[in-house]
Amino acid sequence: MRDRPLTELEAECFGASHAELGAYLMGLWGLDEDVIDSIAGHHCPLQTNPIRPVPIVVYAANALDHQLSAGPMEATAAAVETAVLRHLNIADRFAEWELNCRRLRQEADGRAT
Repeated sequence: MRDRPLTELEAECFGASHAELGAYLMGLWGLDEDVIDSIAGHHCPLQTNPIRPVPIVVYAANALDHQLSAGPMEATAAAVETAVLRHLNIADRFAEWELNCRRLRQEADGRAT
């Protein structure tokens, strides 16, 4: 069960994922289409049609957050779909951004103690 994606487990248990439910709720509240698509596609933005930059940027930020929370860089690099990052021409910079975020987090942790 742990090897299955969270969205798959949510859909099995609740009939929809948190991304789908969040997007539906934002639609009810009348939010902009880019916001709705960003929420709906924050795990798979290339499935939105047409493919737009804002959902991909949100995907990249979400993926980076998940990677930073998951542990060592080597263990999490496979979690990001490079096709998505290539769509925005950021694939070659993503690893550097992750390194910078990890460095900033370590610096912040050092100041907090």
